[in-house]
Amino acid sequence: MKSPPRRALKKREFPERLRPLADVVELANLTNEEEIEKLRSAQQRLAEANREAIGRTSRAVSKTAQDNASLREQTLKAAKEIKLIGDNFSARMSGHEKAISTLLDQMRIGEHPRFHRGNFLTLFPTIAAVRRALWTVARELAIEGNFVHLPEICNTPPALVRRVDGRVRVFAVPVSTWLLPMLDGLKFGQLKICEACWKLYVARRRDQLGCSRKCGDTVYMRRYRRPKYRSKNKPGSEWRKSRTALNDLMRKRGQKQ
Repeated sequence: MKSPPRRALKKREFPERLRPLADVVELANLTNEEEIEKLRSAQQRLAEANREAIGRTSRAVSKTAQDNASLREQTLKAAKEIKLIGDNFSARMSGHEKAISTLLDQMRIGEHPRFHRGNFLTLFPTIAAVRRALWTVARELAIEGNFVHLPEICNTPPALVRRVDGRVRVFAVPVSTWLLPMLDGLKFGQLKICEACWKLYVARRRDQLGCSRKCGDTVYMRRYRRPKYRSKNKPGSEWRKSRTALNDLMRKRGQKQ
């Protein structure tokens, strides 16, 4: 006999203050460390090949046909790798218009001369910096009072300033400039890394275990299988009593507000 289907739960809306952060987290999950390193490596190899080609021309270095072929092969291989990463990333970015608009608002690049919606690779370095910053905070800020040093990449891109119609216009600012105010005042535990799928997420509830209901069930069952977890949650245990008291206190505070 088949069990009845589970009732669909209404998704709890984010508070207004958390919506921009949730949008940015949504985009940060569209890439990963492996892809970030692959793009960085390909761009470095392409730059080295271009410098070598320019250096040979300026120094009039004698070069064989084999050397030229090897240099062209290195250039083409790196360029193809960059294009492939860009195409895959652009495909994943489609359908996230609201989150992209939020990111552009935060970056203050509504008129950024380098940004083109047909090529989302222009946003890749910024989203990579956002991902590393959020992962660092969610992973390392485990104890109240800890200081977290953000990666150097969070200071990119450099501020971009132009003169437009006789006025100074700021078109882009470093990621840390606009991302850190989003995190300032955030309750500890609201920015998490899902233990099931290892994605970043902003928790809607204080006791939320995963980024989705499916991941939450997976995390719960993994914890439940641990003997220590089952003994801790037994009725009458000290941890259960303190947890109940804390929940009652939070509930009373919520009623007063």
